[in-house]
Amino acid sequence: MSTLDYENYRKVIQIVAESFDASEDLTIDAAHDKVDIFDVSFTSVQGEQKQFRILRKKYELDVVLKKEYFPGKEFDTWLSNFEYELEQTFLTNIEIDVDDNPVNYEITVKF
Repeated sequence: MSTLDYENYRKVIQIVAESFDASEDLTIDAAHDKVDIFDVSFTSVQGEQKQFRILRKKYELDVVLKKEYFPGKEFDTWLSNFEYELEQTFLTNIEIDVDDNPVNYEITVKF
């Protein structure tokens, strides 16, 4: 894939939101000094407010998710499903790297 255009990173945002059963109220805030940082918030169908951040780069993007969204070992299952949905959407192999810190998972998606 060439550079990440508008349509492609929007697809990634949609895949993340759908993985948490987002309702229709997805909000994308790009009010940062840099134009490639997006804060996304939504309400799940269970009524939970969730947020994540997307950092768009030329050939990859980072998805930053709070660890509190994944009790127990649910993250590994979520990550496998996320990677599968990305590959089905973009019809190519996707490389994913995960860096975790005490608060967040930082997932780098390489196209």
